[in-house]
Amino acid sequence: MVGVVILNYNTWELTKNLAVSFSNMNSIDKVVVVDNCSTDDSFINLSHIQSEKISVVRSSLNRGYAAGNNIGIRYLEKMNFDYVFIANPDIIVTENCISEMLSLIKKYANIALLGAVRSSINNRMDQVQCWKRPTFSSELLEGFILYSFIKRSERIYSFPRDVDEVVYVEVVPGSFFCAKIDILKKVDYFDENTFLYYEENILSKKISDLGLSLAISTKAKYIHNHVYTKHESISKSMKTYSIFRKSKVYYQDKYLNIPPCKKAILKLFNCITDVHMVLIAFKRYCCN
Repeated sequence: MVGVVILNYNTWELTKNLAVSFSNMNSIDKVVVVDNCSTDDSFINLSHIQSEKISVVRSSLNRGYAAGNNIGIRYLEKMNFDYVFIANPDIIVTENCISEMLSLIKKYANIALLGAVRSSINNRMDQVQCWKRPTFSSELLEGFILYSFIKRSERIYSFPRDVDEVVYVEVVPGSFFCAKIDILKKVDYFDENTFLYYEENILSKKISDLGLSLAISTKAKYIHNHVYTKHESISKSMKTYSIFRKSKVYYQDKYLNIPPCKKAILKLFNCITDVHMVLIAFKRYCCN
């Protein structure tokens, strides 16, 4: 059986539309909407769409992306579902995309997690499609803005359009993907020690450690209608960065297994990154 998990936080209208869209697909057996302790009327409004095919549950505390999605995954696992689609509320996807992804993840025994090509609402390929898991060296270099910009531009569409039906990658974006639930259970689902950021890197590492692969279906495509905030206050920018930094340090400590000397070097380079982020936040504030 095939289920979908949609994590909602103060975006109930988007979530409602997507949940109803999924519920009308023959390929989907169950849609689980997890309201991540929203501060608006999301849970009340979403409760109105509950049906035999749509379940709406609410977390008692907002513990972030990983913990919120795990609620939905475990819900499906207890009902003996085989596959789960993790979907952000701001995506648009067709049943053809779903069917193609299901066909491929069933076909390839070595693929535990499968993504799809994503585009913006205007059909532009201007979003990162995949990336490599961070290493000690890359984490150092990411502290330099120019390097980060270059690497991001290389990942916008990092595989050719005429490749086979799947292309193997290291990390799949968390906005939309399909996974085998039994494998997610084996790796203990998402690591709930992060609130936001690095969830995909960590999940990729745990799946890879099992000797399994992640891939992207080159024939399946969805729209990620993500709106980027160009101007925000310094305090909000630094709060966001603080969350990112915490996840980054956690990933370095637990999953890179680097010795103390390298940890000291990373700490120094993280301080350089901190200065860069303060300057960027100040520049955005002044230009706003």
